[in-house]
Amino acid sequence: MLVGKILKISLLLIFFLQKHFVFAQNLIKILDFGFNPGNLNAFIYLPINYEQKDSLHLIIALHGCSQNAENLARISGITQLAEKYNCIILFPQQKMINNPSNCFNWFSKSHYNPEKGEMASIYQMIQYCKHRYKIKKQYLYGVSAGACMALNIVYNYPKDFQGVALLAGAPFLGLNNFLDASRWLIAPKILTKAELLQYFVQWKNTDTISNLPKLVIIHGINDPVVDIRNAFNIVTQYTALAQTDDIPDNIIHNFLNNKDIDRLEYYKSDNQILIIFYKVDKLGHEIMVDPGLEPHQGGNLVSILAKDKNFFSTYYIFKDWGIIP
Repeated sequence: MLVGKILKISLLLIFFLQKHFVFAQNLIKILDFGFNPGNLNAFIYLPINYEQKDSLHLIIALHGCSQNAENLARISGITQLAEKYNCIILFPQQKMINNPSNCFNWFSKSHYNPEKGEMASIYQMIQYCKHRYKIKKQYLYGVSAGACMALNIVYNYPKDFQGVALLAGAPFLGLNNFLDASRWLIAPKILTKAELLQYFVQWKNTDTISNLPKLVIIHGINDPVVDIRNAFNIVTQYTALAQTDDIPDNIIHNFLNNKDIDRLEYYKSDNQILIIFYKVDKLGHEIMVDPGLEPHQGGNLVSILAKDKNFFSTYYIFKDWGIIP
């Protein structure tokens, strides 16, 4: 009898803790988003009174390895901003059964090709949101492996998005196994425009993409997990596909008087910004936050994956996208 009561209490406690952990950021699990060949979970954040809004922004937020939806939401402060600026946040979430490190399988042909694996699951989640909510514009936000997957999504569906943010990501390289991906992330080569285009041509049979969305890159110079040379390769590949050059048109050193941050801007032929690249000194494989009460402050230091750099990176991504006036 006593053993039974202890077991019952233990199960209730586990249920409470799991529920509290998953929904600590008011995330709702979507159980019926449809076709799911990638076997992913999906969570969503809905701002208060979202039903009364005429139009909403949809942001797809992709976590990194060893993360989950709740952890990314808490660190990045993205749900805090979503409440202020009428955004719905969709969090695809990996399962460890699919990847022992809980990474999205961005490097696998079974998952980065359209209508297959995780790519198809994420696309189905997006369609689910578009059919149920008054979505005006769509954006992608990815961290590490999530950033790599976000770039794959943009390359598959460029016209669907108005902005993408890659925090410690890598270019498309046509890989198909985890070992090669790990080598490239840690010790990449600086590739030429022709080399980076060739990977894309072999995949899509084209060397251009029209209507590429505005890209924001944030990368730490001291990142030991995803070397910053990956960021320069992204710039080269993205500008090549957009048929513009990879020489920055404007450089702001000590951005916002922060001596560790340089902002590099790359323009399209019409002089509109195509890429904003924040190159950050004394930053490893972490999300930049700035805890505080001011409108431009936020994020949380609840993980080794966050670092206080007096720069609320998610806020400035929203500004660069135009969500924040």
